[in-house]
Amino acid sequence: MLLAHLQRSPSRGPPLFVDLFERLPPDLLCRFLSDHAGPLDYPRVMLATPMAEMTAAVVRSRALWLRAAT
Repeated sequence: MLLAHLQRSPSRGPPLFVDLFERLPPDLLCRFLSDHAGPLDYPRVMLATPMAEMTAAVVRSRALWLRAAT
């Protein structure tokens, strides 16, 4: 969802990453960004992102998944 959001709103990338680095421990964020996150890392990253923007990305993606399934 993070990548979908950044693809749709690339100008939000720099402030979003600054926020993530300020809110999360560096080792957790590095695991997430290098695709080595554990099951408990994902909720922590999700909670550190802008909730309204990420929820909108989920809704848009769900609509695309449903369209592709038909």
